[in-house]
Amino acid sequence: MQDLKNIVRTVFVNSRQTYGKRRIRQALVQQGKIIGLERVSKLMKEEKLVPKTFKKFKQTTDSNHHHSVAPNRLENGFKVTAPNKVWSTDFTYIRTDEGWLYLCIYLDLFSRKVVGWATSNRINANLAIAALDAAIGRRNPPQGLVTHSDRGSQFCSHAYRKFCAGRGIEQSMGKTGSAYDNAITETFFSTLKKELIHGTRFTTREEAIAAIFEHIEVFYNRIRMHSSLGFVSPVVHEARVA
Repeated sequence: MQDLKNIVRTVFVNSRQTYGKRRIRQALVQQGKIIGLERVSKLMKEEKLVPKTFKKFKQTTDSNHHHSVAPNRLENGFKVTAPNKVWSTDFTYIRTDEGWLYLCIYLDLFSRKVVGWATSNRINANLAIAALDAAIGRRNPPQGLVTHSDRGSQFCSHAYRKFCAGRGIEQSMGKTGSAYDNAITETFFSTLKKELIHGTRFTTREEAIAAIFEHIEVFYNRIRMHSSLGFVSPVVHEARVA
């Protein structure tokens, strides 16, 4: 019994105290352990293993503008069947002692992998372009890639629209006030806040950037289980269809 408790604790610690009973059970099953969900729950309670909880975050984009908006290309239930078909994007913010740090990401809806990201002390179109440029450099997507966002001024700006058009990227935008179409990206940010940001004090922006890099590139993309992917990481999921 104690050996099993130790294994459960090790899985929990290695998940950075984020896995609940379902993910811990899946990790044990992948190790060849036959165990039920209720037993995992009982062991976690006995070991006082409580995963971190979600906290909501505030909207960062400004939809009160006069720029033209793109149609919603996902409203009819766009089914993503391969990588580099649809990337969703959004911003969030991180507090540091030097001031706010803004983060923009692009997330592949097929694998939930963060394919590109960038940070800045300003939230503007340049940040959105920098993150998209990083994703393009890493993935080399085909013509016709769709990027889905909200109707924020950054994504509707002339500079951003010109950048997308010049690379054969089609824009898609959800309705104002509706998070449904961009729920996967917002879930990523909630996870980031829960697993990395809350309870952490960053003295400098550089310190925050280093922590974000480690979380995205080492943990989230390569290790963290996703229930929607059959409890594997985005990197493993993409490798299965390569």
